[in-house]
Amino acid sequence: MLHLPPESLRMGTSTKARMVDMNHFVKELPQNDPIVSVVGAVAKGNPGMENAIVQDSVCISKYPLSASYAVSKILYAFEHHWQIL
Repeated sequence: MLHLPPESLRMGTSTKARMVDMNHFVKELPQNDPIVSVVGAVAKGNPGMENAIVQDSVCISKYPLSASYAVSKILYAFEHHWQIL
């Protein structure tokens, strides 16, 4: 059973998805809707794109990233956008 907000935008990360600049991407997201990020960090497969939860996927670096660094980049973009510095 999945426990996510029903109206949430569910974004995945993958090196195979379209490349985005997270700072610009966050500015274009709906302002009051919940956002769910699916970050895959596995040796085999592509969980950021290959699951029923994700509605859309983006690539945030042209290089493979560890899960902790990917999450850090995503959170920094939100902090910057919301001016939580």
